Amino acid sequence: ALEPGSAFKVFIVASALDAGVVKPTDRFHCENGAWRLGAKEVIHDVHPYGGLTVQQVIQKSSNIGTAKISHKLGARNLDEYLRDFGFGRKTGIDFPGETTGLIKNHQRCRSLIDRTTTAFGQGVSVSVLQLTLALGAIGNGGYLMKPFLVKEIVSPQGEKLKEFRPQALRRVLSQNTSATMVSIMETVTQPGGTAITASPPGFTTAGKTGTAQKVVGRAYSHSKFHALFIGLIPADNPVLAIAVVVDEPKGAIYGGVV
Repeated sequence: ALEPGSAFKVFIVASALDAGVVKPTDRFHCENGAWRLGAKEVIHDVHPYGGLTVQQVIQKSSNIGTAKISHKLGARNLDEYLRDFGFGRKTGIDFPGETTGLIKNHQRCRSLIDRTTTAFGQGVSVSVLQLTLALGAIGNGGYLMKPFLVKEIVSPQGEKLKEFRPQALRRVLSQNTSATMVSIMETVTQPGGTAITASPPGFTTAGKTGTAQKVVGRAYSHSKFHALFIGLIPADNPVLAIAVVVDEPKGAIYGGVV
């Protein structure tokens, strides 16, 4: 399990869109890069922004914008959507040793900062499989699918003994929310986004970058990171959901660069 960093923002925004508390064109003031929550708690963006739309919050990867969207979503909705996406529970894949990851109960969090950091993927942990399945649900019309390691079992004589067919576990998002979110994520790989090199020639990609500080001991490291990119390809009709994690990249650390 690892902290997903900014890659997690797509699930927060998708949930808020699906719950009807925001629209893609709604604007949020991103406090010019520093938002004070309390006496000591300050949320920062890598780059200072003023007003950003919901679409731009994902394209530019604003921590502050996503945090404000999560506040509009509310603790109860946040908990329900993240559970529906499959976080904090085993996926049930046919392979041993699976982790559940860790998602807070936001309705019981007393601290505002603890309720807020989930929005940009801090203080939560997920498996890469959970991350990929949840991404797949966004690209799959809102349906979360059951994961399989083996497609079919064939005898030495070539007889098909067992086949595992696609199986939807539940609907997480509406078809409309799913399509809207994929369109928003496509702008991440276009000019102005954080991952303009993530679309191979001849393909369109809808995705999200992430840069997560690793926890060393009991504190966040300022020198060790996970660089992430999660993507759906092609963007207009996704066929593949891919999650890439680079552990402790050297030189560049940001997901879009790495």
